Amino acid sequence: MTENAMADPAAYTWFAAFQTAVLGTGPGSFGSRIAAAFTLIQERLNSSPAVDDAEHREIEGALLVLHALRAEIAP
Repeated sequence: MTENAMADPAAYTWFAAFQTAVLGTGPGSFGSRIAAAFTLIQERLNSSPAVDDAEHREIEGALLVLHALRAEIAP
């Protein structure tokens, strides 16, 4: 992937699942969409090629949002 493509969060493999969780669209419950986004982010962190600084910043932001959403729906 080119450097410019990596600057666009939509280019990240996990970003679509993150968007689906945040926007509350797609199949499954809100909680399951959040869990799917967490899973894909974790898989990306453990995959090759290594996460670069730009993607790492995006992941940190996404995780903050997902944790907040999870807290909102927790009983």
